[in-house]
Amino acid sequence: MARQKARKPVFRNSKSSFPFLHLPAELRLRIYHFVLPHSLQISFDRGIYTWYRPRLPWRVRAKDDEGKCCFGVDATTSLFRVNKFVSNEAKAVLYGENEFLFDIDGQGGSPHWPIMRKIFGPLGEPDRLDVLRNLRKVELVLRLSRADRWAHRRHCARLQHFAEALGGKDGADSGMLKHLKVRFDSQVRYVCGCRAKTIYVKSTKYMYALESLTHLRGIEKAEVLGVDDWFAKCLEKAITGTGGEVQEIDYPYLVVKRKANGGQRKKRVTQTTRAWYQPKLNWDEFADRNGIKSSKDVEMQDAGAGPSRGKELPY
Repeated sequence: MARQKARKPVFRNSKSSFPFLHLPAELRLRIYHFVLPHSLQISFDRGIYTWYRPRLPWRVRAKDDEGKCCFGVDATTSLFRVNKFVSNEAKAVLYGENEFLFDIDGQGGSPHWPIMRKIFGPLGEPDRLDVLRNLRKVELVLRLSRADRWAHRRHCARLQHFAEALGGKDGADSGMLKHLKVRFDSQVRYVCGCRAKTIYVKSTKYMYALESLTHLRGIEKAEVLGVDDWFAKCLEKAITGTGGEVQEIDYPYLVVKRKANGGQRKKRVTQTTRAWYQPKLNWDEFADRNGIKSSKDVEMQDAGAGPSRGKELPY
C-alpha cells in the first residue's frame, strides 16, 4: 500500500484582512454595538484627585433607559483610527445613539479650568471640540448654585458658549443635534452653622439666562423643565423654530456719573436701564403671537386668585 504524503498546513497570509466593509450595514452596526456603548445616558463628573492626577480628572457615569447605573463602560475608540468610513460609522453609534448630560452651575471657575472644559467636561478640550457637532441627544442641567446676579451672568455666558460650540458663532447650523432637554435646578445649598440646608428659589428672575439657546437651529424636539410654564412653551417653540423669531427689546440708555478704574474723579458713562433679571427678548409679544398666555396674563390670573402659599422663596 502506497504511503500518502502528509499535506502541508495552509497558513493564511497575515497581510490579508477580513472584508469587514463588504458586510451589510446591519451586520456592521451589530458589531459596533458589541464594542461601543449605546442607548445610554452618559455624563461626566470631576474626579476626586483632580489636582494630584491631572491625567484622570474625569469620571464617566452611565445610565440605561430604566435609570440603572452601568459600571465599567468602555469604548473601543481605536475604531476611529481604522479609516474614515469606519470612523464615521463608529461616531454615529457612540455620539448618535447615546444621550449626553452636561451640568452647568453658577459657581465661579478656576483659571486652570477653561470655560469649555467646565461645560463639556473631557469633550471640551481644544482638540475635541469638533466632536460636539456629532452629538444628537443632549440633556442640559442648569444649576443655580447661588441666588445672585453673578450666577445669572455665568449662566448666560456659559450657555452662549454652548450654543456657539454646537452651532458656530453665528448659530446658523447646530450640527447633528436633534433632541435637546433642558432642566433648571433652582436648589441653593448653603451651610448654616454646622448644618447644611437646601432652599428652593423661584426661577422667575433667573430663567431668562436660557435666552442664549434661541441661537440654535435645526433642533427637532426641545423640552424645557423647571421654569414657568408659559416661558417653557415659548422657549421650546423658539428653539425648534416653529414660532418664528423673537424680537429684541430696545431698552433706553442713561448717562450717569461713576468712578472708573479706581479713580477718584467721576466720569460720565452710558448705562442701560435693563436690570440683570430682565429679559433681552420680547417674550410677551412672542407668546401673544403664538397663542400662549404671557407673563402679564399669568400675573393677572394669579392676582385674581389671591396670594399663593408655595414653599418657594420670592427672590
